Amino acid sequence: MGDRFSELPELTTIPLDLDYLALVDTSGSDETKFIKYPLFLKKSTRPLIMALTDELTVLPAASDSIPLLAFRMPYKMKLLEVRASLTTAGTGAALVTVDIHESGTTILSTKITIDATEKTSTTAVTDSTISDDSLADDAEIEVFLDLLDTDNVATGLKVMLIGYEDI
Repeated sequence: MGDRFSELPELTTIPLDLDYLALVDTSGSDETKFIKYPLFLKKSTRPLIMALTDELTVLPAASDSIPLLAFRMPYKMKLLEVRASLTTAGTGAALVTVDIHESGTTILSTKITIDATEKTSTTAVTDSTISDDSLADDAEIEVFLDLLDTDNVATGLKVMLIGYEDI
């Protein structure tokens, strides 16, 4: 009995997204099959959650030059999403606005905002936009509070970087 694997056609795999893989027969056939990735092969997201202030004290004065938090990335990350949240929602016309820098340069072309009376950036009228989605291992990350709510009542600012380790 011959080698069962030698009877298989030559296949090339092409990752399509995080859920499907294309198998292309390269032995002359134009046939393509799609299979679902097993869960253990998927790149799982790993959020980095940072508390920038305590839960009860009103947020400090806004500054685009003095960060509320600075740290070093523990690994290289492919960034998929950024979020911010509050324990106590801000009020007034001004939005709580957060910026994130990698090695001195913003990674956001549209900064994170939390609308008045809201506690999360996920409900903001304007979504944040990531302009640099590749965070280097050991890069200095700084988080800035660029704008404070008008009535100065917001508390408990937290920021999330959501992505996966980029190997």
